[in-house]
Amino acid sequence: MLHILFVILKIIGMILAAAAGILLLVLLCALFVPVRYCILADGKLGGEEPVHVDIKVTWLLHIVNAAFSYSKTARLRVRFFCFTLFDTSRKKEGKKKKKIKEKRPKTGKNGPDEKEEEIQNKEKKLGEIQAGGEEEKKEALISGDAKGDGIQEEGALEEGQEGESGKGKETNGIRGILDAILGFLKKIYEAVKNIEYTIEKIYGKIKNVMENIRYYTNIMKGEVFQNVFRNAKGQLFWIFRMLKPKKCRIDLKAGTGDPFTTGQIMAVYGMLYPFIGNHVSIQTDFENKVMEGDLLIKGKVVAVIFLVAAIRMVLDRNIWKLLKLLKKGGYINGGE
Repeated sequence: MLHILFVILKIIGMILAAAAGILLLVLLCALFVPVRYCILADGKLGGEEPVHVDIKVTWLLHIVNAAFSYSKTARLRVRFFCFTLFDTSRKKEGKKKKKIKEKRPKTGKNGPDEKEEEIQNKEKKLGEIQAGGEEEKKEALISGDAKGDGIQEEGALEEGQEGESGKGKETNGIRGILDAILGFLKKIYEAVKNIEYTIEKIYGKIKNVMENIRYYTNIMKGEVFQNVFRNAKGQLFWIFRMLKPKKCRIDLKAGTGDPFTTGQIMAVYGMLYPFIGNHVSIQTDFENKVMEGDLLIKGKVVAVIFLVAAIRMVLDRNIWKLLKLLKKGGYINGGE
């Protein structure tokens, strides 16, 4: 019995160890296997396709890859091994098929012959309803003449009653006006009485805001914030250096048709040459109006870079000091 129990526990332990190993392997791949990208673009001003762009992103020996292309229309495709997970072109084809099906004429229950019969039946029903309505109007006119005398007698009785109650309504109207005037004066008095309280409340809020601004400006001028800012700036520049493309080449052919403006473009290129180096080359045409070129960028992104930068920031003691100062300011403001 114990032997069987040990065997079961051994199998469970092996399964848990294998699952933990797989999770660890996936985590290491996500951190250390780079995501590679390649960007190709070319364009010509005035051409049939002014811009053509191809972007490809791959990970883990092309097991996961995504491709984006744009010429006249945009297309995005995502694949895992040989299986396509997402493709915008397939969705467009499905929509076209649905539109074609909707445009086809229906020959079933609601065919063209049956529709004509339904329209004729509706017209007959409308004619019957109109004829019945005219008969009802005639009956209403006849009965209206008979009831006219009774209505006149009732009107005479009502005039007598209104004459007796007119005096009472006038006195009630005067009292209502006086009550309304008194209520309006009370509201004005209460509003004037509360002006002082509202002014003090607004002044307190303005004072609180000014104290907050003064507190946080002092923190930003302090040494702790400056150290944190310096560290964050250094980590950000380090990330940019690590993410810099391995290969970048831009070839341009430019011409404005005016030699003076073309010469100005070359002057700007000469000033920027120390920064862009050999990555950008420009050919000028001083006679014709031309604007065309191509672009190639290749590089990779490794996720562990962001993890290292985050650990460096967390290990900085100034970060925790700054957080304490900010929490203290929020607590004091909340207490007020």
